[in-house]
Amino acid sequence: PLLTRTLLERMALVGLLLLAGSWGLFALERHLGAGLDEARTVAATVFVVGQAFYLLNCRSLTRSFLSLGAFSNRWLIGGITVTLALQLMFAYAPFMQTLFSTRGPSPDAWLRILAVGACIALVIGAEKLLRRRRAAPARGGGRRTHHSPTPTERRTP
Repeated sequence: PLLTRTLLERMALVGLLLLAGSWGLFALERHLGAGLDEARTVAATVFVVGQAFYLLNCRSLTRSFLSLGAFSNRWLIGGITVTLALQLMFAYAPFMQTLFSTRGPSPDAWLRILAVGACIALVIGAEKLLRRRRAAPARGGGRRTHHSPTPTERRTP
């Protein structure tokens, strides 16, 4: 099947993390005195940054993105760079601010946004580790020493 149980569970987990991070930072920004436009922009930016961190983790279902070489896929990094550039335009370009009622996040808000993205990467990494450890006894115990690369991993330069 195209969508296995593991993939569906991971999608649900990432969705919940994005939702919690977005709502949480929206509420925190409002509590810290940010206007509605800035708080909404922060919430939208959490989704973009969180998805970028998750995208790095999508290259393998079982291995961490650091073990694959976090920046080894130039197309992936290029796509993330373009997406972040468009998000910056969404947040800071005056015509976009007028069109979408956005306001650029403060430097402190950016640190919080990046922290949510990093948390998503850490949670997904931990989830992969737990799945590997749970699967190890089913494969006859012992630690797995060899990993057969997936087609995506084989194509990575």
